[in-house]
Amino acid sequence: AAERHSFSLLCGYHTNDAAHGDRGEHKAPLDLVHDVVAELIRANTAGEIAEIVLHGASKGAVWIDGQLVHTVGYSPDECARMKKQPARNADGDTFAFVVDDRVLGAMRAPAASDQGRTALEIVARTAALALDRVRVRDAEGDVVARAEDALRAREQIMKFVSQDLRNPLSAILMAAGSLMRVDGGDARAQRVRTHAQRVQRNVERMSRLIDDLVDFTAISTNRLALKKADVAPDDIVRHVVDLFASTAEPRGLRLEAALAPPLPFLACDRERIVQAIANLV
Repeated sequence: AAERHSFSLLCGYHTNDAAHGDRGEHKAPLDLVHDVVAELIRANTAGEIAEIVLHGASKGAVWIDGQLVHTVGYSPDECARMKKQPARNADGDTFAFVVDDRVLGAMRAPAASDQGRTALEIVARTAALALDRVRVRDAEGDVVARAEDALRAREQIMKFVSQDLRNPLSAILMAAGSLMRVDGGDARAQRVRTHAQRVQRNVERMSRLIDDLVDFTAISTNRLALKKADVAPDDIVRHVVDLFASTAEPRGLRLEAALAPPLPFLACDRERIVQAIANLV
């Protein structure tokens, strides 16, 4: 891994202390800013940002949202005082982390030269942008997580609702099936069977509407499944005609289907195609 900047050099000090990473190559503070900025751009958390801006420091502190989060070289008593009065500038220069007039935090560190102070100001501005980026990313992640939770909850509710709606429809469908088996060739028996067929078709349509609600939820969560099979086109068209026959007849309308055989089988989800054509009708 690449070596981090030497904080003492960044602030404007020159040292031969090996602990500060000085191997005889003395960079000006502004030259070292590039290294610090690069690290801040890669930072993923506020804690990483605080550590980066104070790395190699003999003394310093970082506040985020008014809370003291990282210190170097301070005694416990000094830290306790700084927690109560973080804005005080008693023993070094304080540099605020500001983005769009919003103060996100601050850092305190001694600057031994004007160039060192300029370097620390650049670091503070970059740290502010890095903090803002991390917060925006975390906020977006929270929004996405809440949206996914809402979709899952809606999907679960739809499962319960669809089941509750299907139960009475199943009972109606069974009753209609019984009526369709009524014996007799007189006009009354024929009317019963005709009405039972209409009830059956409408129950099936209601069932498909319930499926549509479930499908809508599945589409929202990218989980819509297609059940493909080889289907005869004339079977699809006749089924659509049957669906609307009971609605058309009372209005004096007649639905007819004209197909030119032979038509090849279609590899499709039959119910989806029926639904699409029914929407057009």
